[in-house]
Amino acid sequence: MSATNTHGPLTTTNSIRELIMADANLNARPPVTERFVTIQQSQRHQRNWRSRTTPPLYPWMKLAGRWIEHAGFEAGQRVRISVEHGRLTITAE
Repeated sequence: MSATNTHGPLTTTNSIRELIMADANLNARPPVTERFVTIQQSQRHQRNWRSRTTPPLYPWMKLAGRWIEHAGFEAGQRVRISVEHGRLTITAE
């Protein structure tokens, strides 16, 4: 301890166990339970390319991220999408 520092170090560890215990006692951030995406629109592939009409636009959205895995879904897994007016519910099968 130096002459100017009268309080000593801010933290001390006496063993590896104390380091592990300190990490175990950290408060984790609460999980995010809501996500927001913007509905996009695009043209669906048109079979009759000679048609002069403009193909209709369809709404679509992309869901991607680690949060899907954290919610219990895995790549390649089948899901059920329940459709109600203004609500989509995605459930693992």
